[in-house]
Amino acid sequence: ASPLQGGSRGISPSGEWIVVYLKEAAPGNALIFIYKGS
Repeated sequence: ASPLQGGSRGISPSGEWIVVYLKEAAPGNALIFIYKGS
């Protein structure tokens, strides 16, 4: 699932702050941040 589609919400228990970061940052930066956090 693509994190841009909200899939990140089910990837980890920290999905809440991941979603917040997606809203705060550019898609590319958020995507990198999610991979680092996984």
